[in-house]
Amino acid sequence: MIYIYIIFTFVIYPFTIILPLFNKKVKKFINIRKIDKKKIESFLLNSENKKVIWLHAASVGELDQCKALASEILSREPETLLIQSTFSDSVNEKSLENIQSIIHFKLPLDFYFSYNFIFEKFSPQALILMAWDTWPNLILAAKKHNCKVYLSCATINKKSGRNNFLIRNLTQSVFQKIDGISPCHKIFLKEFKRITKGNVNIQVCGDSRFDAVVEKIQTQKPSEKFIKFTEKFNSYTPIILGSTYLECEDVIFPTIPELLTSFNCTIWIFPHKVHAERIQNIQKSLEEVGIEYMIYSKLSSNEKIKRVVVMDELGLLAFAYEHSVITYIGGALHNRVHNVIEPAYFGNPILAGPKIHNSAEALVLKKIGGLFQIQSVENTKQTIKQLLADPFLLDQIKKQNHEFVIQNLNASKRFYDEFLAK
Repeated sequence: MIYIYIIFTFVIYPFTIILPLFNKKVKKFINIRKIDKKKIESFLLNSENKKVIWLHAASVGELDQCKALASEILSREPETLLIQSTFSDSVNEKSLENIQSIIHFKLPLDFYFSYNFIFEKFSPQALILMAWDTWPNLILAAKKHNCKVYLSCATINKKSGRNNFLIRNLTQSVFQKIDGISPCHKIFLKEFKRITKGNVNIQVCGDSRFDAVVEKIQTQKPSEKFIKFTEKFNSYTPIILGSTYLECEDVIFPTIPELLTSFNCTIWIFPHKVHAERIQNIQKSLEEVGIEYMIYSKLSSNEKIKRVVVMDELGLLAFAYEHSVITYIGGALHNRVHNVIEPAYFGNPILAGPKIHNSAEALVLKKIGGLFQIQSVENTKQTIKQLLADPFLLDQIKKQNHEFVIQNLNASKRFYDEFLAK
């Protein structure tokens, strides 16, 4: 099956030349990779007799996993050189702050010939992929260059496209070529054993994102502006709507007027994207249900408080969870749930849509009673009202959700000991 995939990629290769002529987004996507290829080729590598490890992250969440694992590797092997690749356009320069690699770059498109220049330049001894981003030609290229391949913090979703007959067979072929797989939780162990047919070393080491999240929380501090903002709401109970999309707001916004009437709460809305058009859409939606609101970036010191705030600046959400009593995490009403570890660390009961199978931590939190799935305006309203009306339940969930995060720390250490130390 993997050879059919290789042939398919050769067939579609001409389109990567033609499409950029007609589509600006595709042109930008391709050009970034051309620029990064030149950056790699011109990079002066002082790596004589030094070990090189290549870390790859699909997007921002997986990049956090890489950062935690990188810290563990360098604490054990200070002379090892790390290179870091990412794929998604959502990874920007701010996301790449504090990475400990000697170079970072966008992963080339997955063609048979795409990666040779990287392996020839750096000669990595190990390629560590995160979560689910297992490009077949990348793995084949690694094996061709005698590079070990590991899948860390691995997840597999039974409801994903990988259960399509052709994709399932391709996945099985690719996973057979991986040297070691570390599921992020034991709930995925059975599925990985089935896919690999017992031919791959599989050890449950956990999710290094827990390490990254807790380290960030404990070492980083919010801005003075945000601290002063939170002080204005000391007499209110904050509810956070995090990483929201239009699909989230269609379900949650109609509940807000009754919540504001019934409880002494404040609602802080953190949209998944904060560009001007998105903020305008949120404003329109709030106005349609008669909700008064403030825009965070436009707040003045003497402005009268409105209990609903649209947060239109990045980098605040992780700090806001400390003040929240209940958190909604977006994505799962239409696609897949976003990161639930940060609100769980602060003990927040978490609301999310039904599509949480991509996230082991969300599945476990649901099982232990710390995450509640919502799908309609009515059951969203009932769930929030039930939680706010029961301080004992809130306190119980706070303790168990925080403990869940603490129990899952040190995944990076376990992965290193199991796969890299040997």
